[in-house]
Amino acid sequence: MANLNARYLALTGPKGELALNYAFFQSLHEQLGDFNLTQNQAEIAARYNYSPRLFLRYSLAFQHLLLGTRVFDYAVSTGPSLILLGEKGQSTRLDLGYRTTQYRNVSIFANNEIRTGENFSATLTGSGALSSSVSARVGFGIDRDETRSPLWDGTGQRLSAGLSVLLPHDSLFDLSADYARKDYDGVYLSVGEKRTDKAWSAVLTLSTRFEDRYGLSLRGLYLRNHSNVRAFDLSRVIAGVLFDVKF
Repeated sequence: MANLNARYLALTGPKGELALNYAFFQSLHEQLGDFNLTQNQAEIAARYNYSPRLFLRYSLAFQHLLLGTRVFDYAVSTGPSLILLGEKGQSTRLDLGYRTTQYRNVSIFANNEIRTGENFSATLTGSGALSSSVSARVGFGIDRDETRSPLWDGTGQRLSAGLSVLLPHDSLFDLSADYARKDYDGVYLSVGEKRTDKAWSAVLTLSTRFEDRYGLSLRGLYLRNHSNVRAFDLSRVIAGVLFDVKF
């Protein structure tokens, strides 16, 4: 996979900034070419500094996603973020989000368009230093999907936690874990009840930097999604080596 991120500061000053951000993502499978993802996302983001410790950020982003060689979805997302910095390195962040997505049918997901609709979300995140080399973060979020089908309408909650440890030689150890639950409105005939998903995930990353421009990371991801609908009951393990360059 390849990931490119670019940022341009259009305006900057003591009261805030205006930035243009662009992200490109491409995954390539050796055998499962129909599952290759090509994502382009452009964002305009403004930040206003109420005080040295209180910031308001607002963003508007557009996403275009290909699955294989076919359009999978278009999406527009927007929302404000309120960020409060504490006296000892703590931070508290509230994110409110709105996203509208237009899904397209593709060969492997013939009824994909019924997922078209809106998502409303709110997330509260707190972080702080436990020592000079260790920091922790916790978060809680809720969201609501409104689509063309009750099978994809649903309300979710997510709880997250993370721990980062600075290591010698510009290295970093990071562990994050999430628990998410989603209760859907529609009744699946195959099980005779509404779908409920409960997902556990964990990501372990060990990274180091060279000369401030180059980085190397070893990453492992584990995901287990428990669902009462068999098609969505799954587990996944992904191990990777990531190389990054700043220029």
